[in-house]
Amino acid sequence: RIPRDLIELDTPPLPPDLAATKVPMPLLPRTAVERRHRAQASRPARPLAEASLPAADVSAPARRQPFRRFWWLALIALALLIAAVALFAPLNIVPPASEFTIAYAGPLSGNDAAIGQEQLRAIQMAVNTVNAGGGIDGRRLNLVTYDDANDPAVAVTRAEEIVANDAVLLVIGHDRSDVSLAAKPIYARAGLAAISPSATADALTEGDAWYFRSLFTNHDQGEFIAAYVQHALNQARASIVSTAGTYESSLAEAFVAAFGREGTVVAQWTIDPANRDASIAAIVDQIAAADDPGILFLALQPADAHALLLALGRAGIKLPLIGGEALGYQHFANLFDSEPEELEQPGFFTNGLYAASPMLYDSLGGRALEFFLQYRDAYGSAPAWFGAKAYDAATLAIQAMSEMAAGGAQLQVQSTPRERVRDALAATDSIARAVPGLSGPLYFDASQSIPPSLSIGQFDLGALISAPWQYRAVADPDSLAAGVPAAPGLLFELEGQRYRQYRVVYVGLDINEISGLDAQEQTFDADFFLWFRYSGDASAEDIFFSNAVNPSLALPEAIDRSDENGMHFTMYRVDATFSEPMNFQDYPWDRHVLTISLQNESLGQDDIVYVPDRTVLAQSQASRLQSAVDRTRPFNRIPSWVVDRVIFSQESATSLSTTPDPRTGGPEDEAVSVFEAELFYARDVRTFLIKNLLPLTLLALVTYISLFFSPENAGTRIGFAVTAILTTSVLLQSIAQNLPEIGYTVAIEWGYYVYIALAALLVLVNITIERWYKAKRFAAVRQLDLIARIVYPVVLAIVIGAYVIRFG
Repeated sequence: RIPRDLIELDTPPLPPDLAATKVPMPLLPRTAVERRHRAQASRPARPLAEASLPAADVSAPARRQPFRRFWWLALIALALLIAAVALFAPLNIVPPASEFTIAYAGPLSGNDAAIGQEQLRAIQMAVNTVNAGGGIDGRRLNLVTYDDANDPAVAVTRAEEIVANDAVLLVIGHDRSDVSLAAKPIYARAGLAAISPSATADALTEGDAWYFRSLFTNHDQGEFIAAYVQHALNQARASIVSTAGTYESSLAEAFVAAFGREGTVVAQWTIDPANRDASIAAIVDQIAAADDPGILFLALQPADAHALLLALGRAGIKLPLIGGEALGYQHFANLFDSEPEELEQPGFFTNGLYAASPMLYDSLGGRALEFFLQYRDAYGSAPAWFGAKAYDAATLAIQAMSEMAAGGAQLQVQSTPRERVRDALAATDSIARAVPGLSGPLYFDASQSIPPSLSIGQFDLGALISAPWQYRAVADPDSLAAGVPAAPGLLFELEGQRYRQYRVVYVGLDINEISGLDAQEQTFDADFFLWFRYSGDASAEDIFFSNAVNPSLALPEAIDRSDENGMHFTMYRVDATFSEPMNFQDYPWDRHVLTISLQNESLGQDDIVYVPDRTVLAQSQASRLQSAVDRTRPFNRIPSWVVDRVIFSQESATSLSTTPDPRTGGPEDEAVSVFEAELFYARDVRTFLIKNLLPLTLLALVTYISLFFSPENAGTRIGFAVTAILTTSVLLQSIAQNLPEIGYTVAIEWGYYVYIALAALLVLVNITIERWYKAKRFAAVRQLDLIARIVYPVVLAIVIGAYVIRFG
């Protein structure tokens, strides 16, 4: 730096050896002061005091000195602070990650890929719901996937990959019992909790604090099936067919132990997997030779059960059959689709076969039915029980991570996040700490499994439907304090859990005619056949139509009654008027769902459930749209309306009980089963537009032509625009007369409003043109005329385009 005393001196000359070079001196860079001095060299010299630098220029370097000297001390102090926090932070604090991570491990490829995809989709639904609500403790929930192809060897590799991912706090998987058992020791060694949504082998959770499951064990399933056979099917004798596999043998042992306490186990047969066809043939011969083998329990995997049923069916052997949850889904019946007997008579091999299932949606309602509808709407296919139990597993996992994030009192202070998740799962061990699940409260029993809550299905004409009698776990034992009749089969107790019986009633509805749709009153007339199939007493027919205009509408005299295989069949013909709230915001592109809804007068969902009959479920949409009294014509008789879809469904609702609650003495809210027929109607828009918008189109065209009149006729132009406003208002009023009194603007009205505003703008434009023309501002008149002729059609095109985009 140039000293202050020499600040006015010029840069000293270069040494002789550098005088010829053009490279500047690196140690003496030319400063701004030097440049200024050279610029002033031609001016008269000033005294040294006058030429001194301003105080700011001299002191600026001095002010920056402390920062330059001590900035590295600040960095050292910050590094020491970070090291101290990392060293002394408590080990049990959850890392401040932006998300929590769970893993799914299952068969995303191979023969069971459909099962894995269903489980994964259900888990993703639960994850999306949590994230849409703000996540867990403000953090998003992340799902990572691992494909094990339902292969035990692959599952070991995937389990090692999962435990190596430090972000994973919990695993949902695997699918089969043998695959889960292969991965079990890896998770235990790494201290990572796992929940299987479908593995039922008792050994999976025995002696292992890290593995849980969101369904029952084989032991619980076998005991439940044995109780159902005795209490619901009234069978006192049974025989068993199984194999030596872990799943099959443990299920058979549990059934034999439970059934043998009150009934007779006639025989037990085992299929030899090394010589399956010969061993099955021998078993079929022994069954045919037995005097009374009783009901045959199939403790088998689908492939073995498929081979056995083929042999039984072709041998002409007919006897009651029941299988475990491995057979309790629709795909099992589909295994027979290509058989000649099945092509000639659907259900030839499976008709009458009962099968346990963790969940059959038609007989449950409530949250289970809601999940079913959400899954179907999201993925376009109906889920089996695999997705439901995976959703329950995700619900338990989310609850455990929420407990971990909140630091519940039951969690150990010095544990890791993975350990705290496991502890939270283990703490969900009673009905008091249960999490709401799809089929009831979710909590783990002593075997770290969900207490058994099974549906029993029955194959009929190749379809799996709910059996006529079902049992539901009693969540509140005090609700039975009033004394439910102790009829045989109504109640039974299993492992300390009480189960109450309820009936499934199959309802069919075939429409003859829909007419008289009144948009003003929001009602319609319906003529239809209605039938019921059920076991038990006639209280199943004590129904009322919840949306009938006449609240006292009763069923007419039955037109047919019959009994077959212990099932009652009753048919009615109903002709009545029903109310249906309608939303007209999209008018005339509005769509409406006309509903015929019925429920029992006095029995709640704990006693009776109405489900669509198999005959209506098997109908195609084309058949449903035809009239039941004349299949050559459609049932729709509503002019200017079209119907494109009919859906039959079982719903769940909350209603006021018609009988007093024994604990309170007054009516209480109760869940009721509702059967609904939904008819999806849409207005015939083409006919409406031709009838209502053609006058408006012609008016708009004439008004536009008036813009080409001479400016001398501006008064005529104004008259056209005013006429357009008045005529459009009249047309708008005629449309409003077709609608009930509503407090909102419908879709078509916005178009009319835009056109009225455009016509009003034309009035102002033409008034302006008239004044400018009289003032001889001809250039301005021509310009405004051109703008009006361009803007008018552009605005109309934009409005039409908006309607096309919105409503197609």
